[in-house]
Amino acid sequence: ESVQESVQESVQESVQESVQESAEEIAPPRGRVELHCHLDGSIPPATLLRIARRRNLSLPGLAGELPVTEEDIWTALRSMGSPWRWFDLVNAIIGGDERTLSEVALEFVGRQAMQNVSYTEVRYDPLRAATSSLANSSIEPERAVRAIEAGLRTGSERHGVEVHQLLCAMRGSLSAACFDLARLAAATRSGRLGGVVGIDLAGDELHFNNSRGDVEACFQYAKKTLGLNTTVHAGEMAGPEDVRSAVETMLADRVGHGCACGWRSNLWTADLMRPTTPKAHDPSPTTPKPHDPCLPHCSTDSAVEDSGLLTLLMRQGVHLESCPAGHHNNLNATGIYRARGLNFGISTDDPAVYFANTSMSSIETLVQTRLGFSADDVARAHANARRASFAPHAARVVARRGGQDVVRLKARGGGGEAGSLGLFAAAGTICLLVAGLSWTARRWYRGRARGLAWRRRVRKAMATLDLASQDDTTSATHRP
Repeated sequence: ESVQESVQESVQESVQESVQESAEEIAPPRGRVELHCHLDGSIPPATLLRIARRRNLSLPGLAGELPVTEEDIWTALRSMGSPWRWFDLVNAIIGGDERTLSEVALEFVGRQAMQNVSYTEVRYDPLRAATSSLANSSIEPERAVRAIEAGLRTGSERHGVEVHQLLCAMRGSLSAACFDLARLAAATRSGRLGGVVGIDLAGDELHFNNSRGDVEACFQYAKKTLGLNTTVHAGEMAGPEDVRSAVETMLADRVGHGCACGWRSNLWTADLMRPTTPKAHDPSPTTPKPHDPCLPHCSTDSAVEDSGLLTLLMRQGVHLESCPAGHHNNLNATGIYRARGLNFGISTDDPAVYFANTSMSSIETLVQTRLGFSADDVARAHANARRASFAPHAARVVARRGGQDVVRLKARGGGGEAGSLGLFAAAGTICLLVAGLSWTARRWYRGRARGLAWRRRVRKAMATLDLASQDDTTSATHRP
């Protein structure tokens, strides 16, 4: 609670500034759901600058000086080389400090609320969040999880949305680290707002696929022994064998990206690119990027194998967390998911300007203009994601808006705001009926009792009058 109180005032203004520009372009539909978003891939440069200066951090590439402008943040990121290491720098700026982690989580919820995302599961690596090489500080991973939970819960209650967290095991780490993370997730698992609802496997799939590092055994342990909800980054950079392994061996409930399912199948045709194919000079996300590590696997030489994998996913109803604007060209695969009737949703992945530079409204526009998605297609993707969410069946959300208390029930599988209110409204109606009947019964009983008492008094008075009348008559008869 003290962590929440210490950051609320300093964060409120920064949230307004960080989302004001994007909010002007965002349409107001309700019911958006995002299941695949990285916390350390969503932090604006302005927030990183503010935190680095407050913590007195000298960033790489700045000759030992403190950052002064957002351009200095960009310089520090570029100095790290591979984008994989950009995540290391972001975590070094925010990590190892409970106040900062809670602040970052609170700001994240504010940005989601501004985009009308009513339900989110945000993921991160708690081991990296617990340390900072720049600040030479560290905390226990569980304290990092609790700090982020506090920020997410405060933001959810304030903005009237529902946000939970997933803990990420990282590819390439020691095999024991994955088991430790699974046990941490089980220990911190919570159905409350901001709580841990599952685990994920993320990182460099190209060099550390599912067969490396005992991750298959780890996720079997997480599912069979600990009963955790699980999702796995698979097919983003490796081939379809990793997607099949995630479903059949690791028993994953959901698959992140899974682009190999679509890219390698021979199902991608021009008619899926309705209404028109992008022009040659159009730098659209549908044009493969030369540096994209997924490209060696984006061929059409395994159509039979991929067709069987798509059938497996369809038969088991595995939810695919598609990120159409991702760096590994998930857009084409998203079109195939729709064409084959698979269970998929849409997410931003790493929406920060230095990564994907996107938002949920931009994702919706992308699939509508490039893939010909209708409004119903978009709504169906969000409905799929809501049904695949890991949160408990329902969580009560209390928000403060416009000076009035707003109480809503966010139910898994609900349909928009009206659907989320249904169960709570029904319970409230029953309570009101019971209270009304009780009040009516009490009033009737009291009224009846008063009526009987009044009638007794009247009868007694009438009897008194009759006796008096008889005495007068007797007296008159015997009068001389």
